[in-house]
Amino acid sequence: MVHSGEARIPDECCILAIMNPVLVIWLVQAVAQAAMEGRITANSIRLLQPEGTDVKLPCLIESGSTGYTGLRLEREEKRDELSYIPTNSDSFTLRNVTPNDSGWYVCKAEFGGRTKTSKPIRLDIYRVPRHAPKVFVKLNSPFCLVGEPFWAECIGRNVDMKFNVEWNISNSALFVHTNSSDVDKTGAIKTLRVSAAQTELRQAGNFTCIASSHLGKAQSGATLTVLEKGFLRLSQLGEDHKTELAPGEDVSLTVQMDAYPAPTACAWSHMNRTLSEDCGDGRLVSLLVRDVRGPQSGIYSFYASHRYEHANISFPIFVTERPRDVSLKVVGENTAECTAWGHPLPNISWIICEGLHNNGCSGRTGPSPLEADVSHERAGLTVARSQVTLPSFSGNLTLMCHAHNQLGEANASLSVALHVGRFQGVVAPAAAGMRSVLELSIASGIAVVLLVASAVIAFKYRQRPRYEIRWKIVDGSTEGNPYTFLDPAQLSYDPRWELPRDALQFGVTLGSGAFGQVVEAHIHCLEASDEQPVKVAVKMLKATAHSSEMEALVCELKIMSHLGYHLNVVNLIGACTIGGPVFIVTEYCPHGDLLNFLRRKRTSFSIYNGEDTDKDEPYKNIKSITNGSTKESEYLSARDLPRALAQDSLIGGDGGDDIEEDRSLELRDLKSFAHQVALGMAFLASRHCVHRDLAARNVLVSTAHVVKICDFGLARDITCDDNYITRGNTRLPVKWMAPESIFHSLYTSQSDVWSYGVLLWEIFSLGENPYPDIAVDGKFYRMIRDGYRMDAPEFATCNVYQVMLDCWSGDQENRPMFNQLAQLMSGL
Repeated sequence: MVHSGEARIPDECCILAIMNPVLVIWLVQAVAQAAMEGRITANSIRLLQPEGTDVKLPCLIESGSTGYTGLRLEREEKRDELSYIPTNSDSFTLRNVTPNDSGWYVCKAEFGGRTKTSKPIRLDIYRVPRHAPKVFVKLNSPFCLVGEPFWAECIGRNVDMKFNVEWNISNSALFVHTNSSDVDKTGAIKTLRVSAAQTELRQAGNFTCIASSHLGKAQSGATLTVLEKGFLRLSQLGEDHKTELAPGEDVSLTVQMDAYPAPTACAWSHMNRTLSEDCGDGRLVSLLVRDVRGPQSGIYSFYASHRYEHANISFPIFVTERPRDVSLKVVGENTAECTAWGHPLPNISWIICEGLHNNGCSGRTGPSPLEADVSHERAGLTVARSQVTLPSFSGNLTLMCHAHNQLGEANASLSVALHVGRFQGVVAPAAAGMRSVLELSIASGIAVVLLVASAVIAFKYRQRPRYEIRWKIVDGSTEGNPYTFLDPAQLSYDPRWELPRDALQFGVTLGSGAFGQVVEAHIHCLEASDEQPVKVAVKMLKATAHSSEMEALVCELKIMSHLGYHLNVVNLIGACTIGGPVFIVTEYCPHGDLLNFLRRKRTSFSIYNGEDTDKDEPYKNIKSITNGSTKESEYLSARDLPRALAQDSLIGGDGGDDIEEDRSLELRDLKSFAHQVALGMAFLASRHCVHRDLAARNVLVSTAHVVKICDFGLARDITCDDNYITRGNTRLPVKWMAPESIFHSLYTSQSDVWSYGVLLWEIFSLGENPYPDIAVDGKFYRMIRDGYRMDAPEFATCNVYQVMLDCWSGDQENRPMFNQLAQLMSGL
C-alpha cells in the first residue's frame, strides 16, 4: 500500500508472482520505492519467483518490431557475462535461480541500424524453506544478584512465518511475557521475551526455547543462577607455563576470571611492584613480559576484587643463568659467608690455602676443602647462602668459595690473617704483590667502563624497533589451534626462483626505512617478455643492517615463495641470494600505495558515475554465502610464475600511467578497490597466511586500477610513522588492530577481517585517518573494549557501512570470512 503523498504504483504495472506471506511487506515497500524513483511504470515488468526454479524473462522490445537481430539479455547492476538459455525469439530462461540473480534486466537487439531496448524487467528471487527453523536464547547475564533486573529472549528465525516458537521455563508465571514478530530480507523473526524487574531466588533455572515447523524443530537453552552474594575465582589459563626461561625469552601470563559481578579492581605486580592495573575484558587478562633477564625473575602476582570478594594468583618465573654476584664476607668471629645468585640454584663449595694470594687458591697445590652448612633461599629470586667456621690456627690464609650449576661457575676469594683461631682482620698482600693489585684494580676499572658501555649499547640495540615481516603462516600441524605460527625458517626455498644479478638494472629508490630500501629496476631475462625489459621493484637491506634483519628478509622471501601467485597480491618474481646481498624481486606498481593515491584523487572524485548505488541491490546476509574458490585464487608453481608475470599486461612498460593518474576517481572505483582487496585476502587466508598489518598504506595501485596487497616492512621507517604506537620494543598499528590482537596478542584471519573494515573506512573516506581526532591512549583502549565503532565515512553507502560494522564485531566468530566478503563486495 502506498500512502498519500508518496509515488503511486501504476495500475498497469504487471506483477507476476508466486506469493509467500513473509514477502508481502517487503514487496510492497520495494515496489513503492521503485515507483518513487520512476522505475516502475506502465512499461515495466516485475517478477517474483522462488529460488531453485527456472524463470522465463519476456523480451517485449517494441510493438510491431520484427526482423531484429542480435537479441541479447543484459543485467543492469553487473557487467559480467550472464548465463541464460534463449527460449524462443522473444524470451530467455534463467536456470535454477538464486537470490543473487535478483535485479533489473533488459533485452536489447539491433533493428534498422539502431539498438532497441525492451521494457525493463525487475526480478526478485525469494528463499523457500528447506530446513527446520533456527532458534537461540539470549540472556542479559547468566548470573543475577537478588533484586537485579533480568531478561531473556528466545529468537526464532525461518524463511516464512509458518513456524511456532515457545518457551519451556520452570516458574514461568513469575516472569512478564512479551512477544513480537518482524520481517527482514532474510526471512521471518519471532521473538519471545521474559523479564523480571527484581530477580528472586526462586526464578533461577533453565530457559529452553523450541522452534518448530513442518520440516522439524530446533531448541536452544540457557541457565540463570540467582545469587545472594557475588563470587570471584582466578585460575591459570591453559597448560602450565614455563617457570624456567632462557635469558631473552618472552613469557605471557594469562589469568581466567570466573566472577560475578565483574571485577572492579585488578593489578599485576612483580616483587611488590605494580606493573599494570588492567582487568582485561573481565574474563581474561594477560601480562606479556618481554626479553626476560635476571632482574625479571621472581614471583608475578595478579590480584582482582569486587565489593564481595577478592582473590590473587601467583606465577613463579626463573631465568636460567650461570652463578653471578658471588660475594664473600666476614660475618662473625671465625665465620665467613658466601652468597651466589643463579638458576638452577648454585651449589657452593669452600677451599682454603695457606698464605695470601691475589688469585685465590686457584692453581695452588694442596688446597684443603672445608665442610660447611649450605642453606638455599628462594625469595622470588634464587640465591644460595653458605657459612663456614674456620679451624683454629695462627697465620695468614686465603679463603675461596666456588659456586657452580649446570650453566657455569664463579668464584670469590678473601685473604685473612688469623691469630689463635680468630680473625685478626683482612690483610693486604705482601709488598711484592702490590703491583699486581694495582694492575688488577686498573684493569678492573677499565673492564667496568667497557662493561657499562657495552650494556648501554646492548640496551639501545634491544630497544630499537626490530624489523620483521608482519605476515605469518598458521602452523597447520597444530590441530585446532589458530594461534600457532610456523617458523618461516622451516619453509624451503626453491632455487628456481634464483635470478642472475647482472640481469638487474637499478633505478631510483622507491622507499626507504631504518633497515632497508626498495629500489626500482628493470630486468631483462624473463621468458616471454619479447626481449623488452620488465620494470620491477627490488627489496634489499642497507649496509647498516644487522644479522637479525638479514634473517628476517630471508624469512620474507620464503613466505612469498610459499604463497604462490594471485592478481591482488604483490607477487614474487625472483630473488638473488648467491654471491652477494639478498635481493627480493617483486612486481612494480607505478601508482604507489593506495592511501596516498586516494588522497591525490580527492579534488577530482565524483560520486556520480551512472551506476546504481545500492538502491536496488539489498544487502545480503553474508552468513548465507557459501565458501568457494575463485578463478583468481588458482595457484601457480615456482616453475610457471616468471612466465605468467612476464605475460601479464599489468607489469612492464610505463604507457598509460600518466593517463590513469589524470583520470578522476569514481564511486565504482572505490567499490572495486574494496572487492579486489577482499579477493587478495581470501587468497592469503586460503594459504593460511595472516597479514597482521592490513591498511591502505600496505596496498599498492598498479595499472588499470588493479590493487595489490603487500607488506612494506623494512621499506617504511615506522619510528617516524604516527600510525605505529610503541609497545615494548615493537611498534604496532593499534588503530587497525582487532581487540583480541590489542589486548591478548592474538592474530588470525578474523583479526585481519577487523583490519579490512578499517581499510574500507579509509577507502570510502578517500584516505582520512581512522578514529579522527582520537589519540591512542588509555581512553582509546577503553572505548574499543566498550564497543565504540566509527561513524560511516563520507562516501560509504548504507550497505558498505554495514559491512564495516560486521567486520568490527567484538566476537571474531561473528565476523564474515574473506571469501564471503569477496562475494558480497562484488554485488555492491
